[in-house]
Amino acid sequence: MGDVFVTSIGEQRVAAFNGIEGLTFNLNGDSFVGATPGASLAASLDSFMAPSDWAIPAQWQFSLKPLHMASRHGTSLERGKGLFHLASPQGWAASFHTQGVEVAYNPSEGPFTFTAGAVHEPDSLLGTQAKGIFGSLAANTFHIGSRWQTDLGQWSISASGELGLVSPTVAGSSVIDRIDTLATNTFTLEAARDFNNGNTIRFSLSQPLRVAAGSMKYTFANGSQDGLVTGQSHSASLTPSGRQLDFTTALGVPLGEGELSLGLTMSTQPGHRKGSDSEVAVFTAYQARW
Repeated sequence: MGDVFVTSIGEQRVAAFNGIEGLTFNLNGDSFVGATPGASLAASLDSFMAPSDWAIPAQWQFSLKPLHMASRHGTSLERGKGLFHLASPQGWAASFHTQGVEVAYNPSEGPFTFTAGAVHEPDSLLGTQAKGIFGSLAANTFHIGSRWQTDLGQWSISASGELGLVSPTVAGSSVIDRIDTLATNTFTLEAARDFNNGNTIRFSLSQPLRVAAGSMKYTFANGSQDGLVTGQSHSASLTPSGRQLDFTTALGVPLGEGELSLGLTMSTQPGHRKGSDSEVAVFTAYQARW
C-alpha cells in the first residue's frame, strides 16, 4: 500500500472533542496513520531462495516444501502456515496453506507456465492493519499470472507478470466508509547463466506487489453544530506515489554437497514511496540434500 494513507488521510484536518462543551481540538490526519513498509525482507528472501525453474516429475510428488516457483502474490501476502505441496507428471502443481491455495500449470513442458491462486487475510489488507476508529480490515485476493522462459545462447531468459483483484472488508470503522475492489500487479525480468565449473550467475529486475487501481471513501469529523458532530467525506486513490524496482545480482557456487548462494539487491523508491532513499540488501543462503 506504500504511502497512500499518509498522502490522503494524513493531509486532512480532524476535529477532536472532550468533555468540555464547546472546546474542540484540530489535529492533523498524519497523527493517526503511517506508511506501510512494503515488500518485507522475508518476502525478498523467499523469492531469492525460490527454485528458478520447475522440473516436471515422472510421477506424483507430495512434499512439505514447494515444488514449483511461487507467485509474487503468494510470497508477498500472508498465507498462513504451509500444509503440503504436490506436483503431477501432467504438468500440474499446487501449494496449500491455511489461508490460501495456489495452482500452477506447465503445458507439455513448454516455455510458458500459468499460475492462479487465492489468499484470505483475516486481519489485514495487503499486509496493512487498522485499529481504533479505523475499525478492522480483511481481504480476499485472487491472482493470475504467467511466466515465459527460453534459452538464448548460454543464457536463460525469463519474464513473468501477475494481476490480482482484492476484495476488501471494513468492520467497525467510524472513519472508513468503503474501500473499492483493488487491482494489483507485479512483474519480473531475469537472465541467468550456468558455467562449466558449476557456478551460476543471475540478474533480475522486478517490481514488488503494487496497487495499480482502487480508491477509498472516508469521513472525518470537522466540527459541531447545535450539539451534533459534523463531518466531511473524502475520496482518495489507493495507488502509491512511487514504484519500487528491485535490481538483483545473485551468484551460486557449488560447495560440498550443496550450493552457496550470494545475492545483492538494490531497491529504488522502497515501499513504493516517491522520493524515498534507495535501499541495499545482501542475502546469503546454503542449500543441500542428504
